[in-house]
Amino acid sequence: MKQDNVFRHIFGWLLLLVLCLGAGPVYAATISGTVYDSGGVTPITTGGYVDVYTSIVGPCDAATYTYVDTAFIEVDGTYTTTVEEGFPEGVLPVGDYYLKAFSYGNHVPEWWADPASSPVCGAAQIVAVTDVNQTVTATNFQLDPGATISGTMNDSNGSPILVGGVIEVYASDPCSGIDYVTTGIVNTNGSYAITGLSAGSYYLKAVSNGNHIPEWYAGATSTSDCLVAQAVVVTAGQAVGGNNFQLDIGAIISGTVTDNGPIVGGGLVEAYSSYDCVTDTYTLVGVGSIGLGDGDGTYAITGLPAGNYLVKVYPSGNYNSEWWASPASTPFCTSAQTVTAVVGGTASGINFQLAAGATISGTVYDSSGTTTITGGGSVIAYKDASCTGTRAGIGSIATNGTYTISGLLEGSYYLKAFPAGNYLSEWWASPTSPTSTPLCGSAAVVSVATLSITTGMDFQLDSAYLVTTSAIPVAGGIITGGGTYLSGDPAILEATPATGYTFGNWSSATTIITTPLVNPLNITVDADTAIIANFDRIPYLVTTSVLPAAGGTVTGGNITYLYGDTAILTATPARNYVFTGWSGDITATTNPLGFPVYSARSITANFVLKKHISFPVRAVDGKIVIIHM
Repeated sequence: MKQDNVFRHIFGWLLLLVLCLGAGPVYAATISGTVYDSGGVTPITTGGYVDVYTSIVGPCDAATYTYVDTAFIEVDGTYTTTVEEGFPEGVLPVGDYYLKAFSYGNHVPEWWADPASSPVCGAAQIVAVTDVNQTVTATNFQLDPGATISGTMNDSNGSPILVGGVIEVYASDPCSGIDYVTTGIVNTNGSYAITGLSAGSYYLKAVSNGNHIPEWYAGATSTSDCLVAQAVVVTAGQAVGGNNFQLDIGAIISGTVTDNGPIVGGGLVEAYSSYDCVTDTYTLVGVGSIGLGDGDGTYAITGLPAGNYLVKVYPSGNYNSEWWASPASTPFCTSAQTVTAVVGGTASGINFQLAAGATISGTVYDSSGTTTITGGGSVIAYKDASCTGTRAGIGSIATNGTYTISGLLEGSYYLKAFPAGNYLSEWWASPTSPTSTPLCGSAAVVSVATLSITTGMDFQLDSAYLVTTSAIPVAGGIITGGGTYLSGDPAILEATPATGYTFGNWSSATTIITTPLVNPLNITVDADTAIIANFDRIPYLVTTSVLPAAGGTVTGGNITYLYGDTAILTATPARNYVFTGWSGDITATTNPLGFPVYSARSITANFVLKKHISFPVRAVDGKIVIIHM
């Protein structure tokens, strides 16, 4: 019996050892910490999440950083992130990471930094993982209390809109649409509340789920003109209510998309207030989905301002994209006809009659001609000419390298591959070898007939290095010259400041820039390179004066503000004076006066002396009486 027990113990330990050895090594690279309120002592209890990113240029440019993982914040404020899926060998790679915490309560989202987290992306610090078995602890956050902006989305009569919608929030210039911050939900009673905002100035845009024109907050009213939008200014933790909208009723364009019957594959119909058929530039005003009526091919574009529109359908499946025209839709932009939309009215019967198209397909390889590219991208078909043709169709490159372009009209096309990753964009050029070329003049034509299926249009792409460009801040300007280059090729990068900005310098975390102040910048490409153009906001002086000089004082003036900042002027009357209004570059009676600074301003605070009426008096029977003259 004793020997049996010993044998069982030995067998058990051997089995455990085999199981452990068979399981292989356990990788557990983790990043953990606690999310506190701003005091750094009390954990937040509302829950939330921490996102993990990688970036070679920093976290300020969303176009260049890569999302890695999300860790949820527990009720005790702690979080732990363990990244396993999607990485070689199921481990978090050695590398540098940026973390951002989002609370479900009213706290400002912040980037991790030591000794305190920050809502400013430029202050974010790297969390370094140096080993796949590493455990990085005490990566804590201290979230500031968030400000709240609230109000009601009303119709033009002042009644709450009950169909819901959203409030889009932007910082800085509302017309650029670049400085998007967040979106708040409009409840079915018309109310909304946007929480978790940092101190600053915000522009609000209301978009109804019903037939109302999207409008910007503009104080006592709202407006569809972004130039008239007014900023809502909040301080840390402040709640600012009463930011209401009065949305005008819109126009509707509706119809049905058919082939031999209603199409059921879905798609979009778009309305443009302008469209240049040569340059393919346009102003998109509204979008409607096909098939919302239970797959019956119908669509409706709502909330349109009054005006004339060009309407185009982008159907799913093998159909041509066509423009509306009467009596039948057309694939040709120059044959499109306008649709007149009237406020409160419906332009119905704007129907499309689609025809099935031809398809072109193939595979995208690297330069070997045998290994497919796996990073994705697209292949575009250009009509009639390679270097000057208009885009007629597009197909996505799948993870196995294949692509299909459908819905093409009968005719001649030129194909160009735009791959993701380190490859050149090239034109299809078979039967030459290799089968593709970066030179548009060497592209070969692909001819298709109605409903034809053309296969084997394969590409062999040359490897290249990627030059990535970004702007800090994003709204500061644009950079040209980025893209893919062969090794040793020169690249010329040029930074063009946006309105209100000037070019500052170039910087890079991947290469040494010897002439950071020179614009354009010339570099020789010998590796993947990320270049940042840093822009500075232009300073403008807001000059204030007082009339008369003894009438009072003004605070907030005679200060230099950066482009887009909000100046707040407060007039305080002296004794026996009253404030009457502002004059100069701004005429108003509001006090305090807030306005965004887009240029130098000279403003005068006007005061008047209080009027005192005197009457002659005398004493009569021990009383003071007025003498009537």
